[in-house]
Amino acid sequence: MSELKPIGRTETVSKEKIQSFERKLAKATKVHHDLFSLDITNTRKNMSWEESNPNWVDVAHRHYYHTVTSDGKALQNSAPSAGHFHEVIVEEDESGKITNVTCGPPQVMHKGKPHPYKNDKHTHEISYLASEVVERRVSNQDAMKVMTASRAEEAAAMQGAKGIVK
Repeated sequence: MSELKPIGRTETVSKEKIQSFERKLAKATKVHHDLFSLDITNTRKNMSWEESNPNWVDVAHRHYYHTVTSDGKALQNSAPSAGHFHEVIVEEDESGKITNVTCGPPQVMHKGKPHPYKNDKHTHEISYLASEVVERRVSNQDAMKVMTASRAEEAAAMQGAKGIVK
């Protein structure tokens, strides 16, 4: 079996240079992901069957907050828990170091928009859990083309079957 050698190249790259080499891929970028815990506190929950006669009970709960999604997009809200979520504000200095993290009042989603949680105004103390550098997820362009073509074929088939199926 012959050994493959590059044609026209006489110099070799040192092992130290290869070990310190980091590929810079156009589609893959790295982002900082930080994880925080919105510590346990009480929220009010109506335990009554009758809306006209509420029975408010304190319920302990917590939330988690990730600074970015797997797509690398910044997140503004904590994960939901006990029927609500919180806006989390992260302040950074010029170098990107986190200087302050604050928790806003509880909110609920209604018709795709956040609204104040009318039964409670609690906030949480925030604890830092972990950080990591992760690669931003990118979509495969070939796969996107195949999915788009498949959807178009499906839509065309549905149009063709419109007169047959009632």
